[in-house]
Amino acid sequence: MKRILIIDDDAEFLLTISKMFKIKGFDVMTCSKASEAIIRLQSIFPDIILCDVMLSDMQGFDFYKTLKRNFAFSNIPLIFISGRAVNTEDIMKGLDLGADDYFLKPIDFEILLKRINARIEKKDKIDEYLNFRMKEIKSMIGNQFDFELKKPFEGIIGKADTIIQNYKNLSKDELFYKIEQIKASSEKLYKSIENILLFISIIKNDFVQLDYFKIHSVNDIDINAIFGSIYGASFRKKDIFIKFNIVSQIRRPILLKKMVQELVDNAIKFSKIGAAITFNLDIDEKRVRLEIRDEGNGFKIASKEQVLPFSTNSDEVDGKSHGLKLGLWIVKMLVENLNGDFEIYSEIGKGSTIIIEYPN
Repeated sequence: MKRILIIDDDAEFLLTISKMFKIKGFDVMTCSKASEAIIRLQSIFPDIILCDVMLSDMQGFDFYKTLKRNFAFSNIPLIFISGRAVNTEDIMKGLDLGADDYFLKPIDFEILLKRINARIEKKDKIDEYLNFRMKEIKSMIGNQFDFELKKPFEGIIGKADTIIQNYKNLSKDELFYKIEQIKASSEKLYKSIENILLFISIIKNDFVQLDYFKIHSVNDIDINAIFGSIYGASFRKKDIFIKFNIVSQIRRPILLKKMVQELVDNAIKFSKIGAAITFNLDIDEKRVRLEIRDEGNGFKIASKEQVLPFSTNSDEVDGKSHGLKLGLWIVKMLVENLNGDFEIYSEIGKGSTIIIEYPN
């Protein structure tokens, strides 16, 4: 049975249209306030939402923005309805937000019904695809376990065993080198686990872990503290070129460091030794802009919407898989969570350029 949630503060209209949908076999739920609908959505999952533009407690447009920020509800189709005189600008505003349609009262029910059935059919196809993708993702996680988690563990244990068994015969330099290797494997393992936890929190719409990266600093941060450890530890440091233009305090250093770390890691994975990786960082009072360009193989990607976790649309430099491919997607989600912009331009054989910009 198809389920519809109708939100309208006109009691007579709500009663009339509810009866009409029930006759057509719908499971109908109604709310007179947006705040009530938000609460109801925690326990029910409609196939489509019909929402009045002017509600007593919140504009329908604001309700829709709230809905779309919740990952669990972002795929539910929504149709706006309005009983007041509207102009083209009002209708375009609703459609620009991503609404599926816009109807004016009095409503032609048969036309509305056809539009609703079409939207639900489209949603069902998307849901079917997403379920298929989730099965693929589970398989990919299993396949990539060796690369992302098991190998770093083996590296830590193997180097530790070498030290334990040969510590009397190792020079200080040899011992220091082994410890550096253990540290590098530990950091790689930590980053993989952190990214998996971030992925889980994002798809559950739990942004608490994302909030950690948005922490503001009250102290001036040396830019070398952001790039230093990443740049210094990379075996490709001769390929990395960094240009700064900083005229303001870095207010979210943890966020910037995370983004730089993921973008450098991504560029290294998909380019050969000797291929240049160029960073341009601009920071002023209002915004942070980071551009990274590599001369790698490029991605089979047409737009930022195709930047997905566990994706298979990238063309690796050696034909082999390189991990869970979570990092770039996490950068995109962090930027968008700050109402920033994320753009990617790529061409097979010519490399990639990624540009991110967000409020400072």
